[in-house]
Amino acid sequence: MLSSGPDRFQLYLDQVKDCVIVVDTDSSVVSASESTRRLFEMDLSGHRLADRIASGTAKQDFLDWLAKCSAVEAHAFTQHAGSTPQAIDLQLKVEGARLWCPVQGSAFCCLMDDRVRCVLTLRDVKSQLERESSLIRDATTDPLTGLLNRRGFQAELERRLGQPLGVAILDVDDFKQVNDRRGHAEGDQTLRDVAAVLNRAFPTSTVARLGGDEFGVVLSLKGQSVEESAAIEQQFSQVVQAVAASESSALKTSTLSCGIALDFCGTQTARELLGQADQLLYRSKVAGKNRVARSE
Repeated sequence: MLSSGPDRFQLYLDQVKDCVIVVDTDSSVVSASESTRRLFEMDLSGHRLADRIASGTAKQDFLDWLAKCSAVEAHAFTQHAGSTPQAIDLQLKVEGARLWCPVQGSAFCCLMDDRVRCVLTLRDVKSQLERESSLIRDATTDPLTGLLNRRGFQAELERRLGQPLGVAILDVDDFKQVNDRRGHAEGDQTLRDVAAVLNRAFPTSTVARLGGDEFGVVLSLKGQSVEESAAIEQQFSQVVQAVAASESSALKTSTLSCGIALDFCGTQTARELLGQADQLLYRSKVAGKNRVARSE
């Protein structure tokens, strides 16, 4: 419990580096630290903090807690600690002048100038969330092509299991010879060009570089039909043909082989789909490369 006069507490706010806000039980801001002004990009004095919080469960929880604080009589607050609402943890999204800013913190009741007030300490976690997002992005992205890597591909495939899916694995035929004869720089450009072809062909699907010269695609299926199976095979055949006929210097003499596993019932595991697609890729290689094989 904190009991203090407003002047003494304002002196504390003027010196503290943390983001601290004192509000009445209707959420009107009584005073705030300088850090708060920087976070909200404005002086909050006289404003209702609730008006600056994004709607949702977190906002409602905060308002409910303020209502409990409002019900506390000042004399009961000083005499019966058990009647004091417990401090709460906050995970809110506050609106600054230019952006929505997620914050974390806590709040507790106090008696100030014979009135029940609420003190909030907030921490801007936007930069922390951005760092975490960047780490996840780096961990799931192939730096050469900008596509998802195998880890990102696997995660996306696992997320979409249980619905009709198609999984394709594509491989650049005789890619080792590209590196051996034309150099690794040309080999890298070949992979980037293949990635670009796949991105253009499947703009709404998950496209990834699984490693080396191997690529993967996860696509949604509409329904079980011979026509859709044939259309998907034709779509991948056009990709294979596009690579073979490309005028890109890096793709000259390069071809693709492809295996497509189709699960119209949404019952297969990721391992089963990848295993089946890999077997079908092998079948297209054995049949002469530069072609597509799909499940029946």
